[in-house]
Amino acid sequence: MSILDPDTQEKPVQPLKVDAHYTKAIIDISDQNPKRRVRGLQVLEKIGTEDLFDWCVLHLEDESVDVVCNALRIMQRCDDGYIAPILTHAESKDKRIRASALAALAKHTLDDAERWFERGLKDPEACVRMEVARLLSILDRTEYRDLFDIARHDPNPAVKRSAKKQH
Repeated sequence: MSILDPDTQEKPVQPLKVDAHYTKAIIDISDQNPKRRVRGLQVLEKIGTEDLFDWCVLHLEDESVDVVCNALRIMQRCDDGYIAPILTHAESKDKRIRASALAALAKHTLDDAERWFERGLKDPEACVRMEVARLLSILDRTEYRDLFDIARHDPNPAVKRSAKKQH
C-alpha cells in the first residue's frame, strides 16, 4: 500500500506554448515588406507585448516612412518610454515623422512636456499641430493654460476642436 495519494504525485511539466500571434508578429517585423513590418508592430501592440517600446525603437531607423511613423505612434500609446531614440526625429523634414515624434516626446517627457507640446503646437504644418493637440488631455488644463490657448487659437479648425474637446 502506498502512502502517497495518486493525486499528489508530480505531473509532467508541460512545455510552454509560444503564442502564435507573437511568433507571427516577430516574423512580420523582420519582413522585407514595409506593410508587414507595420502589421507586426500593430500585432505586438494589440497583444500587449511587454517590451513593445523597445521593439518600436528598433524600427525608428527603418527605410520606410510608414514603418517609422507607425513605430512612433505606437510609442505614444505606450505607458512607459524614454526619449533618447526619438529626439532626432523631432527635427525630421518629413512632417509625418516630425508629428509623431513630437507627440511621443510630449507623452514621455513628463518633466519637459511643455517644451514639446509648445513646439508641436507651433509647428508650421497642421498635421503636426493636430497630432500634438490630440494629447492635450494628458495635461492639467489649469497648469498648462497657455498650451490650450495656443491650440484654441490655431488657424486649423481641427486643432481648435481638439483643444476644446479637452475642456
